[in-house]
Amino acid sequence: MGTLRAKRLTVLLPYFSSFHQTADENGIVYWPTDKDPKNWKGFRPNDNESRPLEQVPHQELVNAVLAFVEMGGSAFSEEVCRSVSEIYGRRALTKVVETRLMKVIDWSVENNKLVREGDLVRLAEDR
Repeated sequence: MGTLRAKRLTVLLPYFSSFHQTADENGIVYWPTDKDPKNWKGFRPNDNESRPLEQVPHQELVNAVLAFVEMGGSAFSEEVCRSVSEIYGRRALTKVVETRLMKVIDWSVENNKLVREGDLVRLAEDR
């Protein structure tokens, strides 16, 4: 994180004292007290690359993956990566983005959100 950004965030921290926080590989995510990250199903699509995918919280990417898979009932992993990448304004699926999204898919399988059948994934019944 850049020095200027870090300074700005430090100044803002007192405003987030009433929020609860979770941490993922991207850092700390602050949640309003009325939102439970474990039950939150939303995500914020972008129509351009203004928000780097590296700054999108893990839970938000999980939600986007699950929403895409739910629309079709099942999907190939590469198709999920490509479509979620487009949801976040990417014109091309780079190796870095594909790797990140494959980790999200793997996490979703390991945590019983998705079931993998070969290269297809579908929603887990008891998610």
